[in-house]
Amino acid sequence: MTLVLLIGAGLLIHSFLRLISVSPGFESSGRDGAVQTVKVTLPQNDEPSASRRSRAACSIVSSTCRA
Repeated sequence: MTLVLLIGAGLLIHSFLRLISVSPGFESSGRDGAVQTVKVTLPQNDEPSASRRSRAACSIVSSTCRA
């Protein structure tokens, strides 16, 4: 049992070290490296079904990303 835990811990550490060495795909430091987030809230009354809410959210996100 101890050997399994040691091997698991070693693999976890190895995976973490590989993870921190990979570039995230964006610049995370400096003035121009700011990551922007957007929160979109859809009113429940205007979009009664889940599929319509999903389509509305996708429409908002896709039009925002094209700008």
